[in-house]
Amino acid sequence: MLVAIALLATVASAEPVKVYVEGAPQGLAANISASLAGITKSDLSNGHYQVRISQMVDEAAQALGYYHSSHQLQSSKDRLTVIVQAGDQLHWTVPELGLVGDGAEDSAILAFLEQHPFLPSAPLNHDVYENYKDKLISVVQRQGYPRVEMTRQVLLVDPDAGTAQAKLTIDTGVRFRLAGVEFVGTRIDPDVITKMLNMDVGSWYQPAMVRDLQYQLLDTGYFVTADVRVISDNDSRTMRLKAYLQDEPKDRFTVGLGVATDTGVQAVFNWDKPIVNERGHGLSLSSKLSKPVQNISTRYTIPWDHPREEFLEWLVAWQRKDNEDTLSSLAKTGFIWQQDRREVKRSLGINLEHEVYEQGSEPEISTMYILPLATWSRSSLPAEEGNGYRYGVNLMASAEALGSDTDFLRGSVHGSYLWRFAKRHSFIGKAEIGKIFANELNQVPASKRFFAGGQDSIRGFSFESISPRDSQGAITGADKLITTTLEYQYDIWPNWAIVGFVDNGKAYVDDSEPFRTGAGLGVRWKTPVGAVGIDIGVPVNDDEYDGFQLHFYLGPLI
Repeated sequence: MLVAIALLATVASAEPVKVYVEGAPQGLAANISASLAGITKSDLSNGHYQVRISQMVDEAAQALGYYHSSHQLQSSKDRLTVIVQAGDQLHWTVPELGLVGDGAEDSAILAFLEQHPFLPSAPLNHDVYENYKDKLISVVQRQGYPRVEMTRQVLLVDPDAGTAQAKLTIDTGVRFRLAGVEFVGTRIDPDVITKMLNMDVGSWYQPAMVRDLQYQLLDTGYFVTADVRVISDNDSRTMRLKAYLQDEPKDRFTVGLGVATDTGVQAVFNWDKPIVNERGHGLSLSSKLSKPVQNISTRYTIPWDHPREEFLEWLVAWQRKDNEDTLSSLAKTGFIWQQDRREVKRSLGINLEHEVYEQGSEPEISTMYILPLATWSRSSLPAEEGNGYRYGVNLMASAEALGSDTDFLRGSVHGSYLWRFAKRHSFIGKAEIGKIFANELNQVPASKRFFAGGQDSIRGFSFESISPRDSQGAITGADKLITTTLEYQYDIWPNWAIVGFVDNGKAYVDDSEPFRTGAGLGVRWKTPVGAVGIDIGVPVNDDEYDGFQLHFYLGPLI
């Protein structure tokens, strides 16, 4: 019992006290409060420490130029009051700023010196002095003087005169240029790597180039590590960067397994070979297998400019679908140019596709078509505590004039928005609208028609079960689509959230066909590569559909 009482007393004495500052200007009061933020109850009871508290108040005042301030301390067991008489604030006087070395006549550095903050009308602030020194060093380095040195740095304070004077002398040293970049330990041709980098050989050298080069090399996706070192040559006044690289593994594999009531067991297998040859080409195979749909595709990637920002892709893929009243086998190959730069993504391509399909009561059809396609999207992915959005357009067309068996144009627009309106609370809204232009819907291949229902559409309904039906009750697919989603997320722990959702929409031919609504609950685990989760949904007030669906979720939040 005595030990427990002693522990409680120790914890209580370590509690911070409330600090109140009276009589001081707002900026000074805030600075004093910040400097005393760590004061505890035990500190107040320590007579020696009260001297230190007074020193901390004086230092906080002098940092803002209040060298004539005085104060009184009033304390109780859990409260400290500082009563301040600020006095007059010191002001800057004309500084002495000197510049020597190779950059003594550099116009950019001289201009920065002329724009100094030490104006006679401005009050003394020690942070202004320290920040200006750091910025001055940075400006000189950016002009190509990596060995800059501050040979004089004096802050002369005269409380009697009410002034402070900054005395600074900069020795820029020798000016260096970037002579080149060397790459060690990689299979990729140095010319290919150089093409991807934003490094201007021959420009003035800056220390930040080391960090920038390392970031750019890792951003290519080719390297596991990038260690950049600097080699200087005083005689030629040049700097050379040498990057020691470790390539990505020759083969990378990803395996996944999931289950849902609408698609059954889902298996994912991906193989990726990031570096096929010295030109930086890549090869990958991806497969996603479930009972209703099996997808297998291979992609050969040729960097156009930057391997992650712009590239040409050769695609060979096969898909089989046996779902509801759809039986389809699709083989395709094509070339796609893709550009992915910051918020905007765009692609242009052309595919040759052969599809054999039975849709509903329609007889088996075999068709060949050449399919030009284009996509465009803009996104701002949400930060940890921020909002985010994504929207885009998808277009594809088939024309007999190009040698296809049929004419059609398929287009869709989509958008989503994440709004965090409180610390743990957020809403996600999504919408998609699609339309097919064709003389007859039965001339459009089954893989290009619209269906709704399932995880990425209207939850609570099985995969692609929402569609018009023919006279025999078989699903036909649709030439129009509209779906909307409203989802509420509550963060229960870091990276974990529970969700409630309502989905609404339809895939339809006749505008009079009813909208379908699904609602339910789910859970999300937020990872650096996307969200993983499970949703349980049910149809709402629907006479044709009942029961519930378990959906497995893997993808971005929006």
